Amino acid sequence: MLLVVVLCFIERAQAEEKLTRDFIRVTLEAYDNPRRISVHILNDSKVEQRLVHPGDRQALKFFVSDDLGNSVAPVGRAKVDPPTQTIVIAAGETYTHKLDDLEFLTGSALFGFDLKHAATYRVIAVYRPVKGGTGVTSPEVNFTVK
Repeated sequence: MLLVVVLCFIERAQAEEKLTRDFIRVTLEAYDNPRRISVHILNDSKVEQRLVHPGDRQALKFFVSDDLGNSVAPVGRAKVDPPTQTIVIAAGETYTHKLDDLEFLTGSALFGFDLKHAATYRVIAVYRPVKGGTGVTSPEVNFTVK
């Protein structure tokens, strides 16, 4: 009996995560200076959504490639222990998360990228609206560091 209850709970949680992902859209706005980045999270559903804050552990990650398509490896900046946060986005509304740099948190560390002056990069953001869940990706954005 307990096994059936646990399986039903897991299936329900997976269904809720899929429903949340189906209604979340992510766009990335990168300016010529990579220190000015905005991640826009749109709630495209008809109900309010309580989601993981983009500054939380493993909630946001960036994939960066250079103009030749080579992946740029992130560099560890610091060991961190941020508090857990959530955001609430009303139906049809957008939450904008502004970053001071192209940085993200893993489970226990802050990572960023050492980008070269006058170089062109392509960036994709991955946002995980449900803790430990599957991510939603942004369209690719191109920018040149000036």
